[in-house]
Amino acid sequence: MKQFFLVVVSLVLLTACGRKADNTGSSTTDEITAEVKVYYFHGPQRCKSCLAIEEIARKVVAENFTDPTKVQFVEVELGDKTFSELIDKYEIAWSSLVIEKGVLYTNMTDKGFAMALSDPEGLKSAIQDEINRYLEDSIVWKYSVNLPIHHSSRF
Repeated sequence: MKQFFLVVVSLVLLTACGRKADNTGSSTTDEITAEVKVYYFHGPQRCKSCLAIEEIARKVVAENFTDPTKVQFVEVELGDKTFSELIDKYEIAWSSLVIEKGVLYTNMTDKGFAMALSDPEGLKSAIQDEINRYLEDSIVWKYSVNLPIHHSSRF
C-alpha cells in the first residue's frame, strides 16, 4: 500500500510540475547579466508548492538585492527553447530553484519543496544566505577551477 501511495504522489508531482516541450518564449539569455542568478524553472502547470517557491525566491531578490548587476531573478518556462542549453546544463525536468555564479551553482529545489509551505521564512533566509555566500569574493577563489561544481543543498 505504501508503494502504491508513493507512486501516486510521484505521478501527481510529475504532472503538476511537469515539462512541456512545444512552447517557445520571448526572453533571451543575453538579458541575464547579473553576477549571481537565481533561476526558477517551471512547467506550464504548477502546484501550490511550486508557486510558493517562485514567490519566495522572487521576493528575496526584490527586497534584499536591488542592484540588478549583482543579483537577478530569472523565471524560466521549461518549454522555452531559448533556455534549452541552461535546462540541459542543470538537468532540469520539473520545477527547480538554482542559484548560480559563473561555474558554481546550488540546486535548492529539495529545500524549496521541503520548506516553501511549512517554513517560508526559513526558506527566505536560506535563499538569502546562499546568495550572500556567492556574493562574497572568497567563494570564487576557493573554487577557482574551470569545471562546474555542483553544490546540492541538503538540510
